[in-house]
Amino acid sequence: MEISSIVLGIVITLGVIVLVWLLASSGKRKSKKNFISLCEKLKEKSVHITEYEQINNFFIGIDVENKILVYLKDNFGDTTPELFELKNVLSCNNDIPKDRNNVDEDLHIILIPKNSSAKIKLECYYANLGLSSKKEIIFLEKWTEKINSVINK
Repeated sequence: MEISSIVLGIVITLGVIVLVWLLASSGKRKSKKNFISLCEKLKEKSVHITEYEQINNFFIGIDVENKILVYLKDNFGDTTPELFELKNVLSCNNDIPKDRNNVDEDLHIILIPKNSSAKIKLECYYANLGLSSKKEIIFLEKWTEKINSVINK
């Protein structure tokens, strides 16, 4: 009786592990397929993403050579990516609060255009979802720095 219980426990545990692994790998394959599809769309516009990152439902990429920022909200899908020419941007900031442990507002990457007073806000975190904001803050800091380095080239 004890051996059959142990064997059944091992079989169930292995089944759960395999199921989780299959679900995780299918999500990665779908994400890669969507990224390839996005790159095909952008090739038509002569945009070649050299660096990119996806976090939650947000995708951001950059064409360093042509100084173009690619932003896409809601996990690729049929949504058309927004393209921003960084040649026309003075600088990039973010709205990370001083108290990083108490984030109760949406977080954005903020582009400041050269010829306009209107700032462009790119959402990167939804406070109303109640998810941890730590990785989003790291994401914002990293991409603000990358975008500024391309602007200043």
